[in-house]
Amino acid sequence: MSEVSQISCPECGAEQDARAPFCQRCGYRVRPAETVREGMSALTPEVVERAGMAGTLVKGGEEPERWGGAQEEGRTVMEGMRAIDARERPRPERELPVEEVSTVQGGGEATRWQVSGVVWGSAAVCAVALAWVSWLHVERARDLGGEGDAVAGVEQGPVEVEGGPYVRGLSEQAQSFMMLSCHKIERDEPERCEQEVLLKGEYPERTVAVEAYAIDRLEVSVGAYQACVEEGACEAIDYQGCEVWTPRGLQISLRVPRVLKETSHPVVCVTRAQAQAYCEWRGGGLPTHDQWERAARGAEGGIFPWGDHWESGVANWGERDVVGGPVAGALDGYAWTAPVGRLEQGVSPVGVWEMAGNVAEWVAGGDPLRGEVRGGSWVSHPFELRATARVEQKTDARRTDVGFRCAYTR
Repeated sequence: MSEVSQISCPECGAEQDARAPFCQRCGYRVRPAETVREGMSALTPEVVERAGMAGTLVKGGEEPERWGGAQEEGRTVMEGMRAIDARERPRPERELPVEEVSTVQGGGEATRWQVSGVVWGSAAVCAVALAWVSWLHVERARDLGGEGDAVAGVEQGPVEVEGGPYVRGLSEQAQSFMMLSCHKIERDEPERCEQEVLLKGEYPERTVAVEAYAIDRLEVSVGAYQACVEEGACEAIDYQGCEVWTPRGLQISLRVPRVLKETSHPVVCVTRAQAQAYCEWRGGGLPTHDQWERAARGAEGGIFPWGDHWESGVANWGERDVVGGPVAGALDGYAWTAPVGRLEQGVSPVGVWEMAGNVAEWVAGGDPLRGEVRGGSWVSHPFELRATARVEQKTDARRTDVGFRCAYTR
């Protein structure tokens, strides 16, 4: 049996199988030449033949050469478009002292995604292409999302979490890896990757004790929140005043897509006060930082809910290729949010679903103006989905990537 060749992932440096199309530990595409825009097929010789577009190329006095006949590596071209040269084409356990839980709420740098754009050949091509791609994303999200029973086969109700010690925060090794990952992504803003900014509230690693409590197994859905609205205990969702965030950043010109309003999807566009009101209606409250983190990573303290290594298909996150372009839905199957209770492989050690990705979740806090969310969302980079991450938000923020779940004291 031949030995499997290894390569170094261009984004995070991890060694892995050279045949893998994506970095196993940081989720980026290994071979950018294979990247094509979602919903479009790579331009291959077979596709050219079927479309009747085959031709010949003649260079000087050389013999005619069939379009696409050269077996040479294609360079990276604009996704979904043919290169100028017709022959160049895209292919297709430590003992730590236990201390009492601190009531101080940690901070964190507000997550911002750089709004990126692609310069097309002309204004007409740009307008047509962007409109077409946006339609594809919405249609695909609708097909994948649906309005069926989002929790069929999933046990509902809160999960009981035992009291006792758990490991809070990141080890020094994990801190170094997260900072390295950040520098590879935030090349234009390296100051965002400074330890006291990026990892505020996540270090030093230590063991703390929590009392027994319960926490929602699933994120609160649109349908569940609407029931509270109909009983007069919750405010209606203000979709008009909601910021639309995608893997490309804040989209000022977009309205909240219909798929995010479907009853089976996690509720978004709610402020912290609205989330707290719903939880009180349910007899609970927003989880504290320690309640949320204990449920997300278990007693041993994994980096992600499923363990210490990145897995591309177990969470709904903001997929990007190696050159930074979004490829929404290519790996996790959802271009927008996923219906609650769909991503079974990412369940936490205590049995809580979707604590990494899908929607970031409000946690309790005493500051009336500044709050925090946990867990990353469907627009996040892989390293932002770590179970220790704390992202600061204004408490009155309404965003398409922020939702919540409730906790209950026992």
